Amino acid sequence: MNPSTPKKVKRMAVFIDGRNVFYGLRRLGWPTQYDVRAFAQSISNRFDLVSIHYYSATPLLKYTPEPQYGQQLRYYEHIRTQSRAIVKLGYLNDRGAKPQEKLVDVMLALDLALGAERDKYDVAALVSADGDFAAAVDEAKLAGKEVINFVFAMKRSFHLARCCDEVQVLKKHHFTHVNC
Repeated sequence: MNPSTPKKVKRMAVFIDGRNVFYGLRRLGWPTQYDVRAFAQSISNRFDLVSIHYYSATPLLKYTPEPQYGQQLRYYEHIRTQSRAIVKLGYLNDRGAKPQEKLVDVMLALDLALGAERDKYDVAALVSADGDFAAAVDEAKLAGKEVINFVFAMKRSFHLARCCDEVQVLKKHHFTHVNC
């Protein structure tokens, strides 16, 4: 490479497991609604941010009464309006003692793996402590991509950390509170 040729900045896609982050923020006593775009920019500072993927489940009115129910839906709409942000919502299955999130992990894993295969990014920021994403990370790495796992200090997945290129701890300064 010619010394005068500028080094190409790697493209980063951010993949956020919304409920995983929500519970981490709540456990720490931090505000749970944050500016997703500002967050993505704060963790991608050395890369070219090309996309932000936010995954969660539509709340059930039965468990999230008004005004929180409407506030949650407005928050998802707020994220959708942000530049380069894609929101994908699964659903909550209410057939047991506790509602179970459905489709969310599958959508995130597919987007992470297929995005790597389709060369949509060079580096993936996976914001989750869910070890179930390890197979998708392995696929992204087989496609020649780097994966950085962003987690809260108190909640990590050994399995996920082992297959990622790097693990970064999330700090309060990464999150800017928004009201929706």
